[in-house]
Amino acid sequence: MNTPPNQLQVRLGYTFRDQSLLETALTHSSFAVEQTGAEHNERLEFLGDAVLQILLSEALYRLYPNDREGVLSKRRSQLVNRSFLGQLTRKIGADACLRLGVQIYEGTAVH
Repeated sequence: MNTPPNQLQVRLGYTFRDQSLLETALTHSSFAVEQTGAEHNERLEFLGDAVLQILLSEALYRLYPNDREGVLSKRRSQLVNRSFLGQLTRKIGADACLRLGVQIYEGTAVH
């Protein structure tokens, strides 16, 4: 099937063995509030943030062997900021796959 989540998997070059994890990862809490029984991505986001920190820390540590901890931390924070990650989300087309609640979708921020 040629759905946005399937297209995303093609772009990533990775097929999820458990498609429900992909669905959960793409589900914002605002959608889950509106759709009874839908699981949202906040727990996966917590885990993903930690994994991303580790991977970036290791890469920066190896790429910049002479940088001190403060400089490495600043480099990492530039890579994990919301704006940069949002750009990456759009670049890979994940934004087209997100399941958002009506208020988020219509541009009204709900937190």
